[in-house]
Amino acid sequence: MMPVMDGVEMCKKIKSNFNTCHIPVVLLTARGAVEHIVFGLQHAADDYILKPFNITLLLARCNNIIKNRLALQAHYMHSPQSDIKQVATNLNDQELLGRAVKLIEENLDNAEFDIDTFAREMCLGRSNLFRKIKGVTGQTPNEFIVNIRLKKSLALLKKHPDMPVYQIAMMVGFNEDTYFMRCFKKAFGKTPSQYRSEISGQE
Repeated sequence: MMPVMDGVEMCKKIKSNFNTCHIPVVLLTARGAVEHIVFGLQHAADDYILKPFNITLLLARCNNIIKNRLALQAHYMHSPQSDIKQVATNLNDQELLGRAVKLIEENLDNAEFDIDTFAREMCLGRSNLFRKIKGVTGQTPNEFIVNIRLKKSLALLKKHPDMPVYQIAMMVGFNEDTYFMRCFKKAFGKTPSQYRSEISGQE
């Protein structure tokens, strides 16, 4: 048995702490009763493995958790419709992402909105902001800002089919339309013009 506290109590502390709640936790325990397993999973454990255990099984479970997280992050990054809160596994991180998105949207056309401003408005230091955004979304804060801007540009491209791309770019905080188009194609696999052609063909 662990000293001071058991594994479930430690898991609860990790998952309720802002700085660590995004970290996956696997409970390794001799308590095999169904009620113990359910209790552990209900208290935010990502998986539950019984002793005695096989190290290969443990590594496989851990790898699956990481792969699933990465797949979810990649889906959000490249999907026009996905909700950012889907990548968060707990309420604290969902609230963090909600505040972050709201702040970026409020500064959508402000090309001067940078990481220092982002961190200050989020009441976090740069390093804490980087650790949390990267840990939850897989993106750096700068990549996160760019991705939110790009997703907003999709709605504008659809709403204003005749508006020049450079104006759309400026409306979502890009000073250079060439940089906007490069980022857009990297994120969605097509140019803004190609995206417009596709949605117009679907209507």
